[in-house]
Amino acid sequence: MPDDIHASLTATGGLDPAVLRRLGRNPDRAARYLAVEGHRALFANEPVRSHDVLRCAGRGI
Repeated sequence: MPDDIHASLTATGGLDPAVLRRLGRNPDRAARYLAVEGHRALFANEPVRSHDVLRCAGRGI
């Protein structure tokens, strides 16, 4: 599943350099961002994601 999250974040622009610069080297901020944005990115790419991945992710955060 980490590969699915990485691919989804890349496809939706969630790992653009400008975004990563804003996160800085703050692990707490990065963890919160990945929890929310990773979930959103998976469902933004729902048409191309496997149903097993989406079922594991669930709809709500």
